[in-house]
Amino acid sequence: IKRDPGYAPAYAAVGRLHLARRDLTNALAAFDKAASVAPSRSIIRINQAELLAQTGQPDKARELLLALTKATPDYIPGWAALARMHAAEDNLPEALSALDRIFAVDFDHIESRLMQNELLLKTGDASKAVTFMETVERRFPSVPLVQMQLARSY
Repeated sequence: IKRDPGYAPAYAAVGRLHLARRDLTNALAAFDKAASVAPSRSIIRINQAELLAQTGQPDKARELLLALTKATPDYIPGWAALARMHAAEDNLPEALSALDRIFAVDFDHIESRLMQNELLLKTGDASKAVTFMETVERRFPSVPLVQMQLARSY
């Protein structure tokens, strides 16, 4: 950090060290600093939001993710993190909406397709879940996780 105070991964490493020691206050401070010097398309910004959500600050985490997705609308990890956050809060329509933003950039984003299936099953829309997973299975016929998810949908 002394050699390059603008090197975000160093601050993130310090944050992870504090997390390992269960020192959440200093971990949050380190991730705040890391995010402040990290580029817009950095996983560090997502790590910061996830840490905030885990430490009981979901509104601030959501605010950071919304700002990230607004600044970088084609950054899939930002939308995926926002979808996970909404899903964890049982805000399924918003989670599905965030996934739709991913599909606008990458129609075949497999992890998001699997999450979409889970969310559709949670909403009780099994027929839509099956239809989507059959499409995914045709695109990825040799991926066991896709086949397993399709079987769960039936």
